[in-house]
Parts: sequence; structure tokens; C-alpha cells
Amino acid sequence: KVTDFEVKASGPEVIVLKVGISDPDGDNTIYKVEFYNDWHKIGESKTAPFEIEFKPKPGETIKIKAKVIDELGAYSYSEIKKESDIITSANTLKRTSNIKVYPNPFQNEVIFQLQKSYAESVQLDIYNLTGELIFTNNFKKDLISNNTISWKPNHTALSAGIYYFQIYNPDNRNSSVESGKIMYKN
Repeated sequence: KVTDFEVKASGPEVIVLKVGISDPDGDNTIYKVEFYNDWHKIGESKTAPFEIEFKPKPGETIKIKAKVIDELGAYSYSEIKKESDIITSANTLKRTSNIKVYPNPFQNEVIFQLQKSYAESVQLDIYNLTGELIFTNNFKKDLISNNTISWKPNHTALSAGIYYFQIYNPDNRNSSVESGKIMYKN
């Protein structure tokens, strides 16, 4: 069973999930620990320390739990950790950005002024309020002008409202993720 469930921030958008465990049938042979967010498996670990990194999407509901499984298939679940528990225990998990976004709200184009340089490329992901990825683009260094990137949405497929963005280095999984909200008006 899960004896300890530690949640901590590893950056502005990354949560590290780590569990202390005991074998469900008591013989101390753990096969693996699976991690779930709201019944969706987000990762697993087969070696101690049993931990994974999790990058929630903007607006994603956070209800984390762990499942300990031994070599015979016996299992037990941890208590559910909600976003309020994670923010309280991590205290550094932020959904903010140092990126300047203008105009915001926007109609035809939105510009993202990057506050740091990216060595190779920068990834821009746009999500709707349900967490569905609606746009993604990897801007190569030669396409980044004056540390800015822009997005011109397909107006026929986009409803007026709030959207979330994430900007990160796709070549470095340990890089920080900048995120924030933008508002589209038609």
C-alpha cells in the first residue's frame, strides 16, 4: 500500500509525484507503481524511488492517485490528491508567465514576446478551456524574430473566448514551461 505520497513542484509547470510504499500482500516484492490523473494513466515507475514527473495541461483538472502493484498482481490505491493539496504542499506550482502577450484580447494575430532566448527552437501549444490541444507549432530558431513568435488562428474554426498557451523548448524535457491565458474576440 502507499505509505507516503509526496508531491512537489520541480519548476513552474512540472509536478514530481513520489510514493513510499509497502507490498499489498506483505512479502515486499513490488512490481511497479502506476500514477493516474482522474482515472487516466499518466506514468509508471518500476524502480525505487517510485516517482514520475507530470506536466498538467492548462486548465486540466488535477486528481492524482497512485496504484501499487506487486509481482502477483495484488494492488492498492493511494488517497486522491487534488490541485489544492498539490499547490499547498508544493507552494511553487504557478500557472503564470513572464512572456509579454499583445494584443490581448486579440482578433487577427497575437504576438508572444519571449523573455529568454531559445537555443534551437521553441514550441507553442494552444489549448481550449477543456484542455484540448487546438494548435501546435515548433518555431525553429531562424523563424524567431527579435525574440517574438506569433499565432494567426483560423477564424472559421475558432470561437471567441479564453485559450491557454504553453511555450517551451521541445528539445529539452527539463526546460521550464511558460504558460498563460489569451482571449480571442471575433
